[in-house]
Amino acid sequence: MKKKSIFLLAGIATLYFNNAYAQETPQDSTRSASIEQVVITGNSNPKKKIESSTAISTFSAKEIQKQNPISAAALLQRVPGFAVETSGGEVGNNLFARGIPSAGAYEFVQVQEDGLPVFEDGALQFANADNFFRVDNSVSRLEALRGGSGSIFATNSPGGLINFITKEGSNDFRGTAKLETSTYGLMRTDVNLGGALVKDKLFFNVGGFYRNR
Repeated sequence: MKKKSIFLLAGIATLYFNNAYAQETPQDSTRSASIEQVVITGNSNPKKKIESSTAISTFSAKEIQKQNPISAAALLQRVPGFAVETSGGEVGNNLFARGIPSAGAYEFVQVQEDGLPVFEDGALQFANADNFFRVDNSVSRLEALRGGSGSIFATNSPGGLINFITKEGSNDFRGTAKLETSTYGLMRTDVNLGGALVKDKLFFNVGGFYRNR
C-alpha cells in the first residue's frame, strides 16, 4: 500500500512538472510577437517578419526605451552584422556593415526616417548620416535590414537599410514625457503627443526633445 502511494505521488509530481514546463514564458510571447510583426523596410509589399526572406532586426518603442540609447549609433550596436563605433558621442559615429570594406561613417548603409533618407550620402567628410537624426520618444520602432534587397530600394546601401519609423496619431489622445539629468549639468526632456483632429479621419503626432549640455 505504501509503494502504491509513492508511485501515485511520483506520477502527480511528474504531471505537474510537465504542465509547468509547457507554459509559455513572457520571453516566448515577446519572441512570437516579434516574428509576427509586419515589416516594410526593403520589401515591395509589407509582410510578416517570419515570411520575409531578408535579414532584418526590429526594435519596438519599449525595447528602445529600455536601452535608453544616447545616440542612434548606440542603438545600432544591438543589430547583428553591424560593427558600430560610438567614439563621436551623440553624433559623428562610424558604422561598418559585415563583409563590406569601408572607410567609416555610414558608408554603404542608408539611414531613413519613415522610408525617406535623412541624408542621401552617409559618408561625406564630417557629415555622417547620424548628424541629421536623433532618437527620441517620437520613434515607434526601428527596422534594420542587413544587405539583401537594400541596394534595390535605396541608393548607396548594399550594406543595408536603417529605417526609423515614427509614431502615428489615433482617436485616443495620448502622450509621453521623460526627464533625464546627470552630472556636469546635463538635462534632457522628451515629449511626444498624438491624437485625432477629426475622429477616424485626421490624426496628428508631434514630439521632440530639449537638451542642455
